[in-house]
Amino acid sequence: MQRIAAISAQDLIDSIATVNTRLYGQLLAQGRSDEELWGIRRAYDLTSVLYSGAYQADGRPFTAHVVSVASTLALIGMPSTIVAAGLIHNVYGNGDFGDGLHSSATPQRRARVRDAVGDDIESCVHRFRQLRLTGDLQPMKAKIVSLSERDRMILAIELADFLDKYADLSVLYFGDGDWVTRYVDAHERELIDIGVALGQPVLAEALSLAIARVRSCQVPPALRSSAERKYLGIVVPPSCVVRPRLRWTGAVKGSAPWRFARRMIRGAPA
Repeated sequence: MQRIAAISAQDLIDSIATVNTRLYGQLLAQGRSDEELWGIRRAYDLTSVLYSGAYQADGRPFTAHVVSVASTLALIGMPSTIVAAGLIHNVYGNGDFGDGLHSSATPQRRARVRDAVGDDIESCVHRFRQLRLTGDLQPMKAKIVSLSERDRMILAIELADFLDKYADLSVLYFGDGDWVTRYVDAHERELIDIGVALGQPVLAEALSLAIARVRSCQVPPALRSSAERKYLGIVVPPSCVVRPRLRWTGAVKGSAPWRFARRMIRGAPA
């Protein structure tokens, strides 16, 4: 891991970047090498493509979410490969590869990601799918001691993902964030214990603080997304909307208005 200055749980929450340039500033301040920076930049470029037009249910561009995850990982001293993986951690689940598939790590998709970011980062992203925290967390808690160091770092990406949804009260701005809060309410103790078992007590404490704050706060309905907004949504620019082409029938073409318009366009006398 990087030799990063110690940071408190509250400072971690307050320092999380949500835009790429602030993340880059954090990386520069940490003295990461040009090679490391290139890997992270390539990952950001890829996430900008695969999540172009994507917005989280709190109304933020989805790139803000993944930058937040990457920033959290950088601030707790994770290697740059893991920071880069944080920027594209769930592309196989909800990235838009233009192939019409959902939640799939096909050979074609994996090849595209490898071409963009390299084998090491892509393998972390693929492994992340297998380590996601879902359902009962007790088996994962018991298994942590047997995980490799790399797997433990990849699993920290998941906790950083949860932290992003809580750090700025984000989940309260979802139109419907119950799918997040119900799970966290049911498994908060296990999530915190997993963070400690991973050797990330600051990340665990930050998550605990953020969860407590969300429970004690409310946001006005005027600032929340519409009630049906639960997950990532796509906003298509009007200039990219496909419009039906008009088909001119023989009757239209033979009409007096058509003949008049054609003469005007061609410069013929009316």
